[in-house]
Amino acid sequence: MPMPTPTPTPTLAQALLGTHVVPLDDELGRRAGALLARTGLVDAIDAALVALCRRGDQIVTSDPHDIAALADAARIDIDIVRA
Repeated sequence: MPMPTPTPTPTLAQALLGTHVVPLDDELGRRAGALLARTGLVDAIDAALVALCRRGDQIVTSDPHDIAALADAARIDIDIVRA
């Protein structure tokens, strides 16, 4: 019997309303990989997220140190908010 699909909580559902989903394609993967190579970090999702940012974007994260290092490597000024 297949597992039921979890229903998002109201808080998560609200957060997802303002979310734009982007596929992790070859180009984005290469940009993220370049950021990881420059920083010595290993989290590909963090790197892809930063690679998608534009100046002034805001990232809410539990790992502001790594996001800041990736943003520095990308030479982009973003607003990092600790979750």
